[in-house]
Order: sequence, then structure tokens, then C-alpha cells
Amino acid sequence: MYDIKSRYEKIATKHPFYSTYTVFAESIRNTNLTEASVRRHFHRLVDKDDYAKNERPAVLRYLVSIAKRDISKTAPGTT
Repeated sequence: MYDIKSRYEKIATKHPFYSTYTVFAESIRNTNLTEASVRRHFHRLVDKDDYAKNERPAVLRYLVSIAKRDISKTAPGTT
């Protein structure tokens, strides 16, 4: 399985002006990660200044939703 941190670093290098939150969101998009994995990587990689503390639950719900793979957009025969 691929490493989220390496994807994160690759995107951050390619887009140096993106916030850590934006880079993280792009690095987990359509990865089919579990909620626990999203939370763990979020706390390790996203700067606390990129979101308000009281908004963290909503931010995490959104990130979990974009991490889920969109089956309708994958090629036939792939998972």
C-alpha cells in the first residue's frame, strides 16, 4: 500500500503555496482510508493553525468523506 506521507510530501513540493490542510485533502482523496487512518494522519500532517479548533469535527467528517473511493468514477474491473 502506498504511503500517505510520501503522497503528502510530493503534493506539497509541487504546490508550495498550498496550506497543509489542502495538501492533506488532496493526498487522501479517493484512497479509501478508514476514519481512524484519516484522523491519525490528519493530526500528524496538518498544521493546527490551518483550522479552528471548534471546527475540527466537521473538518474530519469532510476529510473522511473525500477519502472514500467514488466507485462510479473508477475503471471497470478495478477496485
